[in-house]
Amino acid sequence: MRKHSKLKVCGLKHKNNIYDVVAAGVDYIGLIFYEKSARYMVDSLYPEDIWFLPDEVEKIGVFVDADLEFISKYARLYQLDIIQLHGNESAEFCQQVQSLGYQVIKAFGVNEEFDFSIMKSYIDVVDYFLFDTKSPLHGGTGTSFDWNILEQYPYKTPVFIGGGVSIDNMQQLLNKEFDFLFALDMNSRLEEEPGLKDITLVKKAIEIMKQ
Repeated sequence: MRKHSKLKVCGLKHKNNIYDVVAAGVDYIGLIFYEKSARYMVDSLYPEDIWFLPDEVEKIGVFVDADLEFISKYARLYQLDIIQLHGNESAEFCQQVQSLGYQVIKAFGVNEEFDFSIMKSYIDVVDYFLFDTKSPLHGGTGTSFDWNILEQYPYKTPVFIGGGVSIDNMQQLLNKEFDFLFALDMNSRLEEEPGLKDITLVKKAIEIMKQ
């Protein structure tokens, strides 16, 4: 799927930086609504700051074990397109989020012991899966997992791959030509500091995606 793969830049929290990232040509921006994250953005980004982004750039809100009321409130405020659930949310909860009218990405932390069968109950209630490096931090670690593990992925649901994806290793990931790969999810390895992306690196990543 390589030539169709999209790019998500996650963990943005500053208005002008978001505009620059969008202008560079990304497909998705990720906004983190998890207070324990260094990239939590509610304190630094007003909803109206991002109401008028181009329609072709979709806004993904990242939530970790939040309740439905919290997700619904911020999804409406920030006019989110997609909800990413990055905690221990059940399949039933994913279905409840879908019923609010949003597409759902369910994230799973991967390590050598990862069991793909735990994903089976989510197949009908999510639009995408996301694989990240397993960590108590729920993402943003800057560390990759062994992508060869994904050769065992048994489902048809399209996948975002994150976890330490950088301009130095993304070509290696794209070269694997996983037919389920829908988008690369890049975050900390594009940063000047948590929540502030280096636009030169973002542009370089887009260049590599287009090759």
